Parts: sequence; structure tokens; C-alpha cells
Amino acid sequence: MISNKTLRTLTVILISIHSYLSLFYLGSYMYITMSWSRMTLNVVIKTPILYSFHIDVSLITLISFILVLLSIKDIKGRIIFLVSIALLSMVGYVFFLITKQYTYLTLVGMSGIVGLVSIVLSKDYRKYLINGLALMLSSLSIFSILTTILYFTGLLSSDTARNLILLYWRGFWRFIEVPLIFALLAISIYWLLITLNPKLNAYQSFNNYCTCNHVGTYVISKLILIFSMLFPTILIIMLHLPTFNPDFAPISVDTFFYARELTKAKSLHDVLLGFMGTRPLYMLIIYFAYNIIKDPILLMDCIHPSIVLGLLVYATYRLSRKLCPNGAITAALLTAIGPTILTFIAGGYQANSLALSLILIALSLNEKKVSSVVLRYALYLITALIHPWTFTMYLLLDIIWHTLRKEFKYLLASLTTLLGVILALILLSTIYQLKGPENYVYGLLIKSMKVSYPPGESLRWALEIMTWGSLLNTPLYLLIPLSYTLTQPHLLLALIMPITLVFNKTIAHRLILNIPLGLIATYGILRLSKNLRIALILSIMAYTLCNAAALTPLTTPPWTNIFSINP
Repeated sequence: MISNKTLRTLTVILISIHSYLSLFYLGSYMYITMSWSRMTLNVVIKTPILYSFHIDVSLITLISFILVLLSIKDIKGRIIFLVSIALLSMVGYVFFLITKQYTYLTLVGMSGIVGLVSIVLSKDYRKYLINGLALMLSSLSIFSILTTILYFTGLLSSDTARNLILLYWRGFWRFIEVPLIFALLAISIYWLLITLNPKLNAYQSFNNYCTCNHVGTYVISKLILIFSMLFPTILIIMLHLPTFNPDFAPISVDTFFYARELTKAKSLHDVLLGFMGTRPLYMLIIYFAYNIIKDPILLMDCIHPSIVLGLLVYATYRLSRKLCPNGAITAALLTAIGPTILTFIAGGYQANSLALSLILIALSLNEKKVSSVVLRYALYLITALIHPWTFTMYLLLDIIWHTLRKEFKYLLASLTTLLGVILALILLSTIYQLKGPENYVYGLLIKSMKVSYPPGESLRWALEIMTWGSLLNTPLYLLIPLSYTLTQPHLLLALIMPITLVFNKTIAHRLILNIPLGLIATYGILRLSKNLRIALILSIMAYTLCNAAALTPLTTPPWTNIFSINP
């Protein structure tokens, strides 16, 4: 006789296996946009999970039958479910065998979903579904994390690692990746509408989970924060291991551009003119650092991102302490293991990452203290001289935010800052004969206006294609629809996503990169059960590491040609 505890455990394991198989085949109609070795391809999976498609289909059907027999007590209900499962599975598989079209296997996945629906409808077994999903996600994530670690350390070949990641990780998520991108666009438009008209808000029933402790003791919290701040460095070390990058070649694209500017500069004035004079303070900082370190690749590809991206994690933590105090550790962790840090590593964007860190620190300051307000707008001024694009984006957010909330004294401070920055930039441009950051931002905006067709195409490119898909992290984006509350980061997301409809893919990518996605996702993950939170955190990390595995060293043209191109 099987005990109740054993039966519960077996049910959770069955649900876990069944969820994976069903969702994998549910996405059979879709290709996967996947990057590997710096190449991005649309891939159709033509490999079964187990030894053959016969075994996969038989297992899905068998477990579906077992779940129905366990959960549905009514004879008529059982017959309806069992017949539905048998028909979907048989029709899908027979048509696949006849036509060799993999899209028909979607019907097999649907038969598995019918089995899961029977669990949802059962009061006795419904509670096991979440645990089963959490077990499935955790198992897949740990497997994928281990696969990438073995690949980075040279214990797995490139082809083996790619095939394992494709089949057992990306193959699972494909059913939701593209629909989720367009769902994010729709949800952001809805957020914008309820920001303008709170009566439309359907989130009112959500409790405020930001007042609860979610990470345990003080010591555990601090250890997680330290790990989060060190994770960018860990990632950078992995990407520069001799087993992965034997020539210590650049991983970040912009490393080539900064190395070119630093090595060609013959005076301080030459450095200030770098990047058309759009970021004079930043060029000054890295010029002095370069004179100490002497190696531009080491500086811009390793040391700079290790320090600045750790600072970005800490800045997110500070801002979250202000907005969602007991979610601050989680926000830091999701930022560290999420897509933002990896995208900064893949693309470089070194000035942008520093500017974003300073902006988030500025936003974290207490607006009720005069000294904090002064420091906040001083940081805004510094940011304008480091990366004018980020400054413009967040100052406009400030102006819109204070206008909507009718906080006119803060609005006046924002407008005064804008005027002060413009005057300072004009003065610097005149003295040093620079093009001027303000001209750069204006020119970039005008040249980048382009209505995407079909709608959302720029957004899809920004997430799936640009910087080799490093900004795509499906488990993290799954949390965003659960995450709404009225804060500046949420308003920024609500403004940016619809704007991507009228900007080209490059600008759409940079706009999304400047959103604190980890902080926003925190509001969603705190609303989930502990098991599901852990599973999704592991999934987010696994997704990031699998994307990082695609970032092989840049040792060939066109990247190496950047050194010889005149700025």
C-alpha cells in the first residue's frame, strides 16, 4: 500500500515531467531565434526529448491518462478527458508521421495540457501543480547552469553544449518567447492607461508584498547582496577563462571603440573629442585610468565592467530600498543575474552603464531633504557629461512623473537642472570645440524615427537579435505582468515599450536596456510562493548563462577592423 506522502511525491514528480514534455511539444509550431558563437539563427527542433518521438508521445499520453484517473472522480468526466487526450495525441502524431511537419506535434502538446487541466479542476490535486512546475523549472535550470559551466571550463564541446541548451532549455521556453514579447507591449500600454486614469486599474486587489520579509535573516540577506554585486565579475571571469577565451580577446563590442580612442589620443584634448565630444567627463575618467593600467582591453573589457556593473547592482538595491524596502535584496539579485548586466557585457556600452548607475543612485535619494535634492541634480549634471542619452531619458521621466503627480516644486527643480545642463554643455562645447552632447541626442532621435512593421518588430529585434539576444530573458519577463505599481521605473517601462513602435531596433534596444528590469520584476516575484520564487530565480540565472555562452571572443572582422577605422 502506497502511503499518502509517497503518493504526493510521485504526483509532483509526474506533474513535473509531464509539464516539461507538454510545454516542449506545445511549442512545436515555432522556431527558436538562438545565438551561438556570435551567429543568430532561426532554429527548428527536429530531435525528440528521449530516444524517439514514439517514446515521447507515448509517455505524454500515458502520464495524461494517469493524471486524469487520479484527479477526476466522475466517470463521465474521465471519459471526456481520456477521449480528448487520445484523439489529440493520435491525430497530431499520425499527421506528423504522414507529412513530417513538426507543427502537428503541437496537438500532442495540447493533449498533455488537457491532462494538466484535469489537475487544475481537482481540489485535492490542484495544490500539487505549483510544486510540480517549480520542480520542473528548478531541475531544468540546474541542468542548464551546469551545462554552461562545463562549456566555459572546456569540459563540454561547443556543439554538445549548444545542442543540450537548445533541446533542454530553449526548446522548453519557445512556446511563450514570441507571444510574451507582444504581451509585454500590450501590458505596458495598459500600464500607461491606468497611470493616466487610475479607475482602469485592475491591480487594486493585489496585496503589498514589499512590506514582508522574503529572504530570511540579516546574514543571509547580506550574503545574497554580496553575491549579487560580485556576479558581474564572476560572469566576466567565465567569459575570459583560458578554456573559453585563450587569447584574452575582447568580449564587449564597444571595447574596440574605446581602445581605439585611447590608443590614438595624443593629448587630453584628443580624448575629449572622442565619440564626437559627446561624453567628455567619461573620456577624461577612463583616460586617467588608462594611463595607470596601460592595457585598454583589460581596462574596458574586465576592470571597468566588474566595478561599474557591481555598482549598478548596488544602485538598484538602493533604489529598491526606497521603493520596496523588503524586496531590495531580491531586486539586486534579479538585476545581477538578469538580462541587463549581460547586455552591458555583450555590447559594452561602458559609459551608459556608469551613467545608469549614477542615475539610479540619484533616484534613490530622499527628495524631502534639501541636501539630497541638490546631490540628486548634481548627479544628473555629471551623468549628462558621461552619457547624454541616459541623462535625457531620465530627466524627461522626472518631468513627466512630477507633472502627473502635480509636484510642481520638484518639476521646477527638474526644469532648472535641464537649463543648467544645457548652459554647461554649451559652455564646454564652446571652450573645447566639441560637437556637443545636446546635438548628438537630437540628431540621434531624429535619425532613429522609424515606424516598425509589423507592429512590435523593433521590440522583437531589440530583445532577440541585438547583442546576440542577451536582452531576452523569458522567465524574468514573465514576472512583469504581475509587477504593476506606480513608481518611476514602472512609468518608464510603460512609456518606453510603446515608443519602440516608432523607433528603429537599435534605439529600441538601448531604451529597454536603461529600464531597471530587475527592480520591476521584483514586485512580481514577491507575489509567488517560495518554491516558485526559487525556481524562477534559478531559471533567470540559467537563461543568462545560456545567453552568455553565445558570446565567444571577438577575434574576427568586422570587430577587429574597428581599430583601423577613423573615428
